[in-house]
Amino acid sequence: MPTYRHPGTVITDHSFGVPLDHADPAGERIEVYAREVAAAGRERESLPWLLFLQGGPGGRSPRPSTTASGSAPARSSTG
Repeated sequence: MPTYRHPGTVITDHSFGVPLDHADPAGERIEVYAREVAAAGRERESLPWLLFLQGGPGGRSPRPSTTASGSAPARSSTG
């Protein structure tokens, strides 16, 4: 998946094939998408993970990668 730079960050997209039912690992599979965001200059460091799950029961959540204008919001990282 692609890696690209946004001011102050390095963003890497990932996708993983996983079993739909872990009790049947040979059965139907789905693709799970993940985005890794690291502060520019720290992308090669072994940093802790933060998991952000969008949405919830009964509905979707807006994607945090865009604003109403369609541009990506600024992100910062401290360490």
